Amino acid sequence: MKDDIIEAKKKDLILEFLLKKPEQYFSPHVIQKDLFIDLNLVEVKRLVKVIIDSVNNIVVGNSELYDDMSIKANSNTEEFLIQGGFTKIEEELLEKYKKGIAKEKLEIDLAESTIKTNNNITKFARFNSWIMIINIFLCIINLLLISFQLFF
Repeated sequence: MKDDIIEAKKKDLILEFLLKKPEQYFSPHVIQKDLFIDLNLVEVKRLVKVIIDSVNNIVVGNSELYDDMSIKANSNTEEFLIQGGFTKIEEELLEKYKKGIAKEKLEIDLAESTIKTNNNITKFARFNSWIMIINIFLCIINLLLISFQLFF
């Protein structure tokens, strides 16, 4: 999850780089040379391909020719970044994931509590059954004693 946010920040950096010269197409090689010196070219190409293929239509580019890719900003690029870019999307996904985990933990705690309560109810029911049997036995003894007193 943390890696996804780091990758999202890299994609946002690429978009910011494209906005410096919005009319110009950039190759992954130029982006790597000017922006990501520490990343290898294959990784930069992968990031560019992900940006081009994103459903947000935030750049102009062609990712079908992997070795001949180029990318440039379009009218949606700046607005996408203003709204938080890829980083905001990943942070929202992370937040939903954390909420989902918290909800699952609460559900597990509730299930464990329910099981514990059911076990206690079962123990009480068994104890109650024995009390009822003893009461029936005492009732029979009382009836025998009363009938014995009536006849003698």
